[in-house]
Amino acid sequence: MIAESETWIRFLERPLASKNREAMATGRPDWAFDDEFDGGEETCGRVIVNLYLYIRNQDPGYRILVISRDPGAPVELPAWCRMTNNELTAMQHPYYLITLKPAHSIRGMTVEQDRDRP
Repeated sequence: MIAESETWIRFLERPLASKNREAMATGRPDWAFDDEFDGGEETCGRVIVNLYLYIRNQDPGYRILVISRDPGAPVELPAWCRMTNNELTAMQHPYYLITLKPAHSIRGMTVEQDRDRP
């Protein structure tokens, strides 16, 4: 089994999707986005973990194009968006456009509003 750090290093050293735009042009949606995240051939669970690490310091409203070829992605990425309150703006497997929520919100509320809930 490959050590977690080796997997992360391989992930960081992968070619960026922007370098492969010509190869991916067929069937690629014409969506406006701020950045893209190509999960490659990783399982959706691994893509979600790496995506979280990639976006955790981004501003609310940041739009990221996620590319996940995992056959489970059409179910798992929308579920992750619902659970994290991020907006799944558009979806056309293997492309998913996600708009990030405010980092301080929980279930659509600020931390203070959540604390005051009955």
